[in-house]
Amino acid sequence: MVRIREWLLKVGEGSPYDYWIYEGRRIRYSTIVKYFYVLRKAGLIEVVREVENSRASPIKKKLYRIVPGRENDPRWFEG
Repeated sequence: MVRIREWLLKVGEGSPYDYWIYEGRRIRYSTIVKYFYVLRKAGLIEVVREVENSRASPIKKKLYRIVPGRENDPRWFEG
């Protein structure tokens, strides 16, 4: 989860898919989605906005950022 924190600090906001591509697809995408879910439930990240994914997909891509003030929360470094 520290790597997600570092990546979000670097890019500002992004989606689980963007992070998966950044990691070079070395981790299963479903695992990345679970990490983002856990971080959101813990209150460390939040949805900033939704953007169109593509013309063919009706599903909007959610972009996340670190909740202001939670950049150095100790929970980032657990597990």
